[in-house]
Amino acid sequence: MSKSRHIAFLIMFSCIIFLAVLAFMMLFPGIITGKAVAVGMTGFTVISLTVFFVFFGGPENDPEKRVFRTFVSIGIKMLLSFVLALVYFLIFKLREPPLVILFFVLYLGFTLFIVFTFRSILKNRLV
Repeated sequence: MSKSRHIAFLIMFSCIIFLAVLAFMMLFPGIITGKAVAVGMTGFTVISLTVFFVFFGGPENDPEKRVFRTFVSIGIKMLLSFVLALVYFLIFKLREPPLVILFFVLYLGFTLFIVFTFRSILKNRLV
């Protein structure tokens, strides 16, 4: 698959998660705020795009650099997620239990998406 196709899948994944959270907000009003959804979705989508740009950067034929780019992109994801957590909890003061659960559900969803995407790309390149 091409790089743009993986980025398109990420955008589609973000839209599906956003629609699911909006449906949850309509079914159970008042539990999750729009600000929490906006900060979380925007933050994790930008982090995932950054990780993809680092992962897809450079020549694809060099196996040593491919492994290095994979580790660097996962490290960048971890650091940017820590920064987003600080922004989410300390600056926007989104500390209620449902909002904390929302943050970690979004973190888990986007992390699994990135890990499975990396796994499929690396598996296809090794074969």
